[in-house]
Amino acid sequence: PLFASGVVGSMPRSQFVRDLLDPEKTPRDKALFEKCMNGAVDYILALQEMAGLDIVSDGEYRRRSYIGIIADVCDGFLLERKDGAWWHTVIAPMKHMRPGGAAKEAAYQRARTKRLIKVALPSPYLLGQRMWSEEKSRDAYSTREAFMEALVPILRAEFIAVRDAGASAWAGIPGRSKALAAPLIGACWSVTGDSGSDPATNFLGTTDVQPLVLRTGNAQ
Repeated sequence: PLFASGVVGSMPRSQFVRDLLDPEKTPRDKALFEKCMNGAVDYILALQEMAGLDIVSDGEYRRRSYIGIIADVCDGFLLERKDGAWWHTVIAPMKHMRPGGAAKEAAYQRARTKRLIKVALPSPYLLGQRMWSEEKSRDAYSTREAFMEALVPILRAEFIAVRDAGASAWAGIPGRSKALAAPLIGACWSVTGDSGSDPATNFLGTTDVQPLVLRTGNAQ
């Protein structure tokens, strides 16, 4: 579609979903947890389809928080309750031990809907603001900026896995000039270079008769 419709942000969570994500209330049986969570995701996908949306998501139901996915795929974080909410803080150098967490979200959606699907990834800046503490994080990363730099390759790997799993739209991709609904507007090119291009099919240029203009300092 020319103007694809979709939801920005997480979908509202029922008490059922909130209990599933609460470490003190979630089922200890992993199979039971998956069954319950899959049912919740199936419901929210169907709700978006019934509303006529072109781009759907799993509502980010599988994440305790939007930014918490980085702690799902990496070791090095402390989970604690603050003001009634669960919160992650980086306390050790991150190890990307469980890669592909966001890709699993995409693959589940892809198997259950024919609509365009969206998986959101938080930016290094947002994670740096929320997950780095001067008191608890300095031994792992001396500055907030150091933590943000360390996040970039991890998020890039997660993004590539999401793309390969069949997602139709992305948000929050570090180092990308285009981030949303990439297949709708063409593939992105990283500002730090890309790999895997095929010179037989990939090129910089236009596919119509309009000229291509390059500028430096806003001058041609």
